[in-house]
Amino acid sequence: MTIAKRHVAVEELLGVFLNFTPRAADTDLFRADMRILNQTLLRDSIKECHAVSKGTQLPGMAQRTEIHRVYSRKTKELAALYPFVFSVENALRHTAAEFYSEAFNDDAWWAVIRNAISAGHDEKHFKVDPQGKKNIKGVAVTPKFIKQLFYGFNNMSASQRRIMQRTDVIDEMYLCLSLRSLCNIIEADWNLSRNMFVSNNALGGELRKQDMSNWFNILITARNELFHCNPLGDISKISRACESILDKLGFHLGEFDNQLREIQVTRTPTNTLRSAYHLVPPCE
Repeated sequence: MTIAKRHVAVEELLGVFLNFTPRAADTDLFRADMRILNQTLLRDSIKECHAVSKGTQLPGMAQRTEIHRVYSRKTKELAALYPFVFSVENALRHTAAEFYSEAFNDDAWWAVIRNAISAGHDEKHFKVDPQGKKNIKGVAVTPKFIKQLFYGFNNMSASQRRIMQRTDVIDEMYLCLSLRSLCNIIEADWNLSRNMFVSNNALGGELRKQDMSNWFNILITARNELFHCNPLGDISKISRACESILDKLGFHLGEFDNQLREIQVTRTPTNTLRSAYHLVPPCE
């Protein structure tokens, strides 16, 4: 069969892993795998099967079935991480909304940035005082805090900008900002933003900006890969970053995970009967 360039790596891995020469009909099935499945996850699944088999592979097309079992398990591992990422992102957005509203004594404190952009201004419109600070609603902030707010607003989509122009919006700013922009804003004035997290006294140690920045970077990378249907790297590393951030927000991930484990969810039944044209996954 003709192998598209994007499938070359998978085809080469199969050549190493398989201990038999597929028939024409079998080749069509492997071609369907390469066409339909996620390429990176498929490659990782073949590599894992090869590493585990150590020359004791299952016979014939049972090897394809085993690749699909590993692929399905990896897919489920990714799905299991979603509640963690979901919880962290929502906790950050809503905690930031409450904290900054109280810090600036105004739910819509960010409107000064929106209005400045609408008037054609940039961050230089906010003047630096003798102490090297700028000012929002009477609260001194770092110039970088202002800069990141402008950056976040300017990178909103056209539909999000229309939402932000309404007079009845309050927390929409935190929902319209990208997660990266929100984290950049939090980091931009750590002396201010540190207070949105659990106190050092309660934590029993100092919460350092660099640690939070590292966790943010892991979270954002994982979140973007997950939401774009890309496989993730070290899942345990991502889980630890989620746990660390949530811990500093007063959310115990372990107890949440226990509840998830105990809850039984009713799965939506499928209705389509399997037909001859259904090539993926193997029919056991």
